Amino acid sequence: MSNANPASVSDSGERLTAFLAPQIVAEDLPALFPLLAARELIAAFSALFHGSEAAVQIRLLVLREIGGRADAPRWSRREIDAHFAFLDATKLETIVKRLTEFGLLLWDGDDRTYRVSAQGHSAPAALFSPLRMAGRHLMCHNTQLCDTSRHKHAYRDHPRSQRRPLPPGTTVRR
Repeated sequence: MSNANPASVSDSGERLTAFLAPQIVAEDLPALFPLLAARELIAAFSALFHGSEAAVQIRLLVLREIGGRADAPRWSRREIDAHFAFLDATKLETIVKRLTEFGLLLWDGDDRTYRVSAQGHSAPAALFSPLRMAGRHLMCHNTQLCDTSRHKHAYRDHPRSQRRPLPPGTTVRR
């Protein structure tokens, strides 16, 4: 990870104290305690979500793919390059460097491999869980009833499950 504390200084060099009234110390504000304690996770989010929407999507893709290989969590640079051959090589290099600089990817110099850190697993998990939940319901939102045979979630979990099922043979107009 870089020597600068990425949670206290943003890319523009702005410090938390710049947002506070004069004579106020961040550590004296109880409401800030949880956020100050979560500096590493906030830095991970900053690393992932800084820049364009496309850059964020690709960073999340790379981190998710590297972290998703549970049977072989260590990746050589050659494996990363081969797996992400569909990405521009220079941009992939920048992504790997950024993820490593912010401690989301860990480099092991002994065996020359990368692996996802605990922070690297936590940050995307915080995002992907709600996306999975939203995705499973988005599949049904354009229909009156959710056909559970097409989906992995139970009808009772669906927000529209409070509606009574239509009698057999009833057609739904859209």
